Amino acid sequence: MIAGGRPILITGGAGFIGSNLADRLAGEGHEIIIYDALSRPGVERNLAWLKSRHGPRITHIAGDIRDEDEVVRAAAEAGAVFHMAAQASPIPAKTSTSTSAAPLTCSTPFERAASRCR
Repeated sequence: MIAGGRPILITGGAGFIGSNLADRLAGEGHEIIIYDALSRPGVERNLAWLKSRHGPRITHIAGDIRDEDEVVRAAAEAGAVFHMAAQASPIPAKTSTSTSAAPLTCSTPFERAASRCR
């Protein structure tokens, strides 16, 4: 098992890619936590489909990926995280002319939830 018996967290797990990943992993016997705000049309159907196929192996947390405290709580339970949450129609990003790379730190909610970052 890839998660050591702990649930697998999939952010954006009710979207197209996330729901197909969840279906595959749940089909292999993993418990899945779907973290999704269900803000896109059609994702409720994807979640209902997952629950009908896999029953109690699928748990849904309705939350926004920008809610850092809730993401940290969800990630702390998980043995593995697949981060699929994204804005499907992104606004244009500002470009940067900087070529310097910032050092890696434990700055994301997922990293802070991991024991190596405490």
